[in-house]
Amino acid sequence: MITVYTLEQLDEFLVQADSAPTDDVRRNAWASLKVDHGMFGDFPEQLVVMDPYSPDYARKVGEFMRFLHGGDYKLADEGFDHDLSPMLKVGFPHSSRSPTTVGCYLISYGFVIRAMNLPVPSKILEIGCGTGALSIHLARMGYDLTAVDVNCNFTNHVAKFCEGSPGKVTTIASDMNTLDLPPEYDAVLFYESFHHSYDHPATIVKAIQFLKPGGILVLAAEPVLPAQRDILPYPWGPRLDGETLHAIRRFGWMELGFTESYLFDLLLRNGLACRRISSNETHWADLIISRRVPRLVAGETHDCTLGASGLLMLATGWSESEMWGTWSRGPVAKILIDLSDVAFAKGATIEFDTIPFLPYSLAMQRVQVSVNDCMIAEWLFPQGEMGQNCKAVSRTARIGAKDFGPEGRVVLEFAIEKPISPQEVGLSDDTRKLGFAITQFTAHPY
Repeated sequence: MITVYTLEQLDEFLVQADSAPTDDVRRNAWASLKVDHGMFGDFPEQLVVMDPYSPDYARKVGEFMRFLHGGDYKLADEGFDHDLSPMLKVGFPHSSRSPTTVGCYLISYGFVIRAMNLPVPSKILEIGCGTGALSIHLARMGYDLTAVDVNCNFTNHVAKFCEGSPGKVTTIASDMNTLDLPPEYDAVLFYESFHHSYDHPATIVKAIQFLKPGGILVLAAEPVLPAQRDILPYPWGPRLDGETLHAIRRFGWMELGFTESYLFDLLLRNGLACRRISSNETHWADLIISRRVPRLVAGETHDCTLGASGLLMLATGWSESEMWGTWSRGPVAKILIDLSDVAFAKGATIEFDTIPFLPYSLAMQRVQVSVNDCMIAEWLFPQGEMGQNCKAVSRTARIGAKDFGPEGRVVLEFAIEKPISPQEVGLSDDTRKLGFAITQFTAHPY
């Protein structure tokens, strides 16, 4: 590990890394870098205590980026301005000539395509397509692809790169936040591109407008960290690792990172329930799939079994669904519901069929149900309620109209007191921290 304490030392290190003989050596050099936060003044400390949704926070991030780059951020600097034609026959990642880089990226592309699981020929809008490394796979499968990038060199390259593919390919050179397209897409896809958007909340709003009913927003291979850490000591902002600082210092690119809690909450605020799917093979095999939740109809039951409608509303803190229901995972789980139907004008009672995870070592499980940080119910599951062939038990949560968010949306948060894994109690090798499962739920008006 190499520690640098000043921007001058950082630049010297990056110059040496640039001279590395191979892609692997260069990436290993970047990974070996540790930066002393003292070189950044008080920018990190200020961001930690600010409201991450406020204009002041965004302005402070802009000032920080200007400090890191040594000049104003320019959208035109995103990408490369040199001739890309020599790459046409090879393309990225193959141009890296690194078995590790090529292998990991190819795993990632396949993982993303499989996880999206869209029938051909679905319409996909890929925003920030770059040189088309993923675009070519989508085009060759036969998808109807619209590839967008702010850099016309990139879109011209993609158009040539995808010539002769069975899928229809349209390229557009545009800033993602000024894009104007109809709501006709089955998926809006960002692959290593969303983090280049300074005004990313506006980008999410835009992306939602392009989706047809039932469409998905996909954030793939984006730098979304489980929690704040040394390379991202705030909810969102410039990442402070070697590879990122190289891109900021040398090219002036916007290189943001996000904590999972911040990004998931941002998606929820925009009416999107999201699930994160990752592989241990490579950190690039990672995506967050979001959908707009359907409006609840009074008396209609939503199953939380594999492939059922209730899964569209499970937001964060849930395991993969099974044929009988879905387990909570970890200490907090959230559900996003749409109660904008006139039937719920005075509020709603949500009735859940649940199954607690109560091994014999746990006498009782306690779950606190909250809306807007205000507890509306407390569920107590005593020992024995799990033991009768895992039969579901009923629990309710009453939500007053005053607790409705924008457009009648409500985020129900479940805080599980003692999540525990089957491995911890010797039942299996399952390491998931389980609390309770939902098999189905129904909304009734007050």
